[in-house]
Amino acid sequence: MNLLYKSHNMITQCPDCSKTGKKDNFCDNCIKLADYFDVYEYTENSNNSEFVGRIKAYRWKDALDFIKNSFFKEEPELITNCEKDFAFVEKRYVKDNMLKGYKLYLNNISSLDNVSLWNLT
Repeated sequence: MNLLYKSHNMITQCPDCSKTGKKDNFCDNCIKLADYFDVYEYTENSNNSEFVGRIKAYRWKDALDFIKNSFFKEEPELITNCEKDFAFVEKRYVKDNMLKGYKLYLNNISSLDNVSLWNLT
């Protein structure tokens, strides 16, 4: 069963917020639908990625910003990319010749049993 699905418009702006012309502007009167993003940690030296938790957020951007601020505190030169079915944030450590990153997958879930959840809503 494929749990990935296409993201929908997670935020429909109210008339006041839409007047600003900024897509990132929203308030309590806007319609917001949260999605769940599964987070996996990986390194270049490992063939496997490890599930580290789930993020509940309104947008990919919110989830990616959380990863940047939580796991790469104040580190410059982060590589961020958003693909069709996933997004990632990674950093190459030149001194150690190592790549470390986090991949996010949009996930339609029905259960949160024994899963670390970071709720950004």
